[in-house]
Amino acid sequence: MDGIQEKLEGQHRPGIGNGNNHRPGNNGHRPGIGHHPAPRPPHVAPPHRPYRPVMARPHHRPMPPRGWRPAGRIPVIRGILGLTFGSAINISLDYLLSSGYNVDGYTNDIVYLRNVSAMNYVWTDGALYYGTHGLDASSFYYSTPRYDLARYNNVYNSLVATYGMPVSVSNTPGSIGATWFGGNNGYITLSFGSNTMNGRLRYLTTLTYGL
Repeated sequence: MDGIQEKLEGQHRPGIGNGNNHRPGNNGHRPGIGHHPAPRPPHVAPPHRPYRPVMARPHHRPMPPRGWRPAGRIPVIRGILGLTFGSAINISLDYLLSSGYNVDGYTNDIVYLRNVSAMNYVWTDGALYYGTHGLDASSFYYSTPRYDLARYNNVYNSLVATYGMPVSVSNTPGSIGATWFGGNNGYITLSFGSNTMNGRLRYLTTLTYGL
């Protein structure tokens, strides 16, 4: 996990490099008594990565058109990666680390992830975004050096199969996008467009879930 786990657990492992051969229980010591995990640092900055996209909370929460109603029994959108929207960031970190997710860093309102799976794809970067009411959005990012719509098209088709045709679409010079809503207030957006990263042109596919 790029050093995150070590920072959170400390550097000491029983019986290694401590110069004795005592077994647990010798000298009156019992495992777990008097030992507490090192406190989690308030922030862990993610390492520099040349093609990490700008990762920031979605500019706005999309709203369905006036009078829109979900068609049929489309799924509700309550969370992502096993986390429920509204979860506190400390609870989320405990869950992500214990579940083996690659936590790349965190602040007080964002958790950075690496190589995280969503919609049958591995996304190079991911971010969980937190507001006053806990987790409220999550974005997954994947960039390529060339124009390649394969991932966008495949994820788009999967979302159509689950949620129906998108409620809104956009097609502007340099980017395309679509938005779906679940059977509640949850939403999904998918976009593809050109971006400049580290002075080079890249093409970025972004998948966002929010409430």
